[in-house]
Amino acid sequence: MANANIRMQHTRHFPPPANEGLSAFARDHAAPAADFKGGMRRLAGAVNIVATAHEGERNGLTATAVTSLSAEPPRLLACVNLGGRTFQLIAASRRMSVNVLSREQETVARRFAGMLGEPGENPFEATAWDVSAHGIPMLRGALASFECVVEEMLVTHTHAVLIGEVKEVVTSEPESPLLYMNGAFGAFE
Repeated sequence: MANANIRMQHTRHFPPPANEGLSAFARDHAAPAADFKGGMRRLAGAVNIVATAHEGERNGLTATAVTSLSAEPPRLLACVNLGGRTFQLIAASRRMSVNVLSREQETVARRFAGMLGEPGENPFEATAWDVSAHGIPMLRGALASFECVVEEMLVTHTHAVLIGEVKEVVTSEPESPLLYMNGAFGAFE
């Protein structure tokens, strides 16, 4: 990560709340991690593959922390772990794709999450991928694939919030999306 050259731009910092009327405990106490994780397990999320390439190397990960940010201009937001190779390549290339999975693509999600295959196995080799004009992998058959230029990165603790300017969108026939909740994959019925 030392060569990642992370730069924030167009970021506004707002003053912290006045904390008037709050006890010292309320100001300084975060929710216990177990409570937070228990609550977040109940938040259903669409399953996506965030992928990138740089200097001939491809990498990707399974993510549910993805959402639209604005339609005009088209922007989306994805959160990725700082410790992974995917973040390092995104930071170097400043490009990524976000690929929305259908319920039939659970195996893809499991491969990119490291739940299937052998250690060190390349998950790209078990799936059909197209390559954008800028060399970024785009999952063939995804419900939607968004190619993005990473416009901003906000690094916080263990993760980076990536804001992507959407340059290309490829869609397929609408199907039921793959969801993740409470430690399990599922779909709308």
